[in-house]
Formats: sequence, C-alpha cells, structure tokens
Amino acid sequence: MSCVYKKSIPLYIDGRLSQNKSNRIKFHLNTCRICSQEVVELERLSVLLGNLRTLKVSQAYEAKFEEKLNERLSLKKPPLISYNAQEIYDHTIDIIREILSPRLIPVKVGIIALISIVFLTTLSSLRQMYLPSFIALRGDVRVFKPRANKWLLAKSGMKLKQGDVVKIEKDGMLDLRFKDYFKIRAKQNTEFIIARFNTSWGKVNSEFGLINGTMLVGTERKLKDSTLKIKTPSALLVDKGTGFMVHINPEDNITWLGVLDGRVMVTNYFGYKEKEIALFVMPNQKMLIKPNEIPEGPVPLIASEYRMLEEINNIGKLSFYISFSKGPKRVRELFGPLRCYVYGDEPRELKKLVMRAKNLMDKAIKKKEQDIFLQGIETLKEAIERYPSPGHNPQFLIFIGSCYEFLGLHKEAVQYFERLIDKYPNSELSSIACCAIGIIYEEKLNNPKEAIKFYQKVLSEYQKSLEVSEAKEALKRLSE
Repeated sequence: MSCVYKKSIPLYIDGRLSQNKSNRIKFHLNTCRICSQEVVELERLSVLLGNLRTLKVSQAYEAKFEEKLNERLSLKKPPLISYNAQEIYDHTIDIIREILSPRLIPVKVGIIALISIVFLTTLSSLRQMYLPSFIALRGDVRVFKPRANKWLLAKSGMKLKQGDVVKIEKDGMLDLRFKDYFKIRAKQNTEFIIARFNTSWGKVNSEFGLINGTMLVGTERKLKDSTLKIKTPSALLVDKGTGFMVHINPEDNITWLGVLDGRVMVTNYFGYKEKEIALFVMPNQKMLIKPNEIPEGPVPLIASEYRMLEEINNIGKLSFYISFSKGPKRVRELFGPLRCYVYGDEPRELKKLVMRAKNLMDKAIKKKEQDIFLQGIETLKEAIERYPSPGHNPQFLIFIGSCYEFLGLHKEAVQYFERLIDKYPNSELSSIACCAIGIIYEEKLNNPKEAIKFYQKVLSEYQKSLEVSEAKEALKRLSE
C-alpha cells in the first residue's frame, strides 16, 4: 500500500515544506522503514548532482548556433492551407456556442445572426454548384418540385435536385449537364425523375428514373470513378463511360437500348435478387428488354439507328430548327416567313451571330424593310462561313433560300436551295429544297423545262419523302 507522505518526500529534501509539515515527516521517518530508505537515496542523489560542474558555452559557439537557427527559420515554408468542410462547420458551431454564453448582449445577437446568414448562404451556394442544370430548352418543359408541391416552367440554368420530376410535352426537348461528368438530352413526350443524386470527394452517385419517352446520354472523362444509372420499368442500365440512347414504350414498358461507344451494363430485375441477369451491350449494338423476361443478347445497330445515336455528340451544341408541318404541302411553307428556333449555347460566338440574324429579320418583317432583312441574311451567311457544320448548315441554307424567295429574289433562292442539295444530299431538307426549286421555275421564272427536271429528281432520289405527291401533281399539270 502506498504511503500518504511519499509524494511530499522530494519537497522535504529540497526544504520547500512548512515547518509543521516538515516536523510531521521527520516523525514519520522514524516509524516508516520504506520512506526512511527513500530519503537516504534521494539525499545521496542530491549530493551527486551538487558536485556536477556547470557547463560553459563559448560566445563563438552561441553566435554560430544563433546564425544557423536564423538561417533555418528563414527557409521554413509557410504551412499549406487546407479547407475541410467538417472542420469549418465545427469551428463555426464553437463560435456560436461561445456567443451564446450567459453574458449575451444585443451586439452578440447581431454577430450570431450575421455568422449564421453567411454560413448558410455559403453552404447553400456550394450545394447549388454540385447539381445538374438545364443548358438548353425548347417547347413546353415543366419541373415538379416536391418541396413546393407544384409544377414550374423550366428555365435555362435551373438546377435539378433529388426527387424532382421533369416532363416534356409534344415538340419539346431539353439538354441538361452536370459539370464535366455527363450530359443528357431528353426528347418530346418524355418524363423522368431524379431518383438519386449525391456527390462526395469528387465522385458522383446518380440515378435517373425514366418513366417514359427517350433519353440520350453522353458521359465525359470525370465519370470514370462515379456512377450513372438509368432505371426504367423493365431494366436498370449502368453507364460504364459511354454514349447511349434509351427509349421506353409506355404501352408495354419495353426498353430499347442502343450504344454508340463504350459499354452499358443491363440488369433485368424481377423483384428478387436471385433472378437478376446482367449483360453488357457494346459499341454499335442494341438490345430490347421486356418486363419480367430474361433479355436476349445484343444485336448490331442498323444504319438509321446509328445516325440517330450520333445526335449524342450534339448535346448542348447550337441547333437551328425550322418548323414544318407534316403534310404533303409543307414545301409551300418555304415561300412565307418560316418559324425558326435557336437551341443550345455552344459555341457561344455562333449563337450570337444567329440570334443577331434572327432579331434583324424579325425587325424587318415588323417594319417591312427589305434592307434590314438583307442584313440578317448576310449575318447568317457569316455564321455558315465561320462555323461550318453538317449539324446546322442544312437548316441555315434552306432558311436563307426561303428568305430570298420571301423577298421575291427567286434566282438567289434557287442558288441556296441547290447548294443545300449538292452539299447535303442525305439531309431530310434536301427533298423540300428540290421540290421548291421546281415550283419556283414553274410558277415564278416561267421555265417549265427546268421545273420538270427538279420534279423528276424528287421522284427518283427522294422516293419516300412527303414531296413525292406534290411533284407528281406538278408533272401531271405540266404534261397537259
């Protein structure tokens, strides 16, 4: 058992105890052999330490040491500043607790309010940065926000959160993007939900629930260590760094999947894990997945399907859409002001040119001034020359031809329609341009020979187009 005086013995040896306490220890040492022995050993040690010589350091050594120390201190680099969200949060909470002390005064109330506002605003801004957002919209697109419990009209730049539902009506379309991870285009009559979306340490874990419609997905370099899933009523698609398209038929819930590049893992689920089947669909392949059935192996894409998938490369890029009806007389719509839509943002300089041209033409129609209209046409020509692309040039060319025809400049209109046919013969717009040239030669330039030539070209080269019936009627009319 330890003695109660043991801790006081060193102080007794050094003479640092009061007289009364020293007397009690003296009396105790006469009765306790262990403490008495310890006092003897400590006294011997004290004598030995007292005999040690004091070390003396030369002034030269001290000067040299101080010089080296200053040299080291001057080379010392400042510590790297690292920001840790949890540490910032903890530190802020500590400050708030300190302010909430019993000595609280009105000034402190203001301080805590200010800190809280700054903290919450910063946290909210950081969270907003890590959310997918719309980069392009067309037509009627609406978003259901669960917290607000209402549908909102979608706007460019709007952020999407977990639980949001997006609905695209007829003739609508949207592009959304999340930083450098992925981009998605959803077509008309499509509905999907952000089933899950969270980020951690630069990794993204996301899942989109496609209820019906069509979705094109393009992943980018940063998705390598992250996950992107598309869940449909009949399958779970796990992106493995690729570009693909998925379509849901709402009548039978069959999932159609086509892969442009990379690969997609397909899981057909039945409600219990034991029967899950996982397959991989590789580049240039497609697969049909039916509900509650084991999916068959993938098969190659046909040419038209592959061209459809190439639209993935245009997600977010500028598109110029011209509104045509679906009837056989749509070619006649070229001879009046066409309705057009500018979609997408990239490249930004091209969008500026196109919007300038569109605004000039709208202004010219309102004021009925041909010179302003021609300025708009020249601006659109500049866009074609500076940013040539098969993605939007056919639309630009047919639009310019239509504008010239609207102004009564028939030869210039024919020139641009022919340019479209020569450069982009496989474009859907080429059949319209070809038939339009025939009508201009027949009705405006009084040249039936040239008109017959272009009508016959419609029948021989665009046999499946809507312009076939218009060309047949014209040939019959000219042969009478």
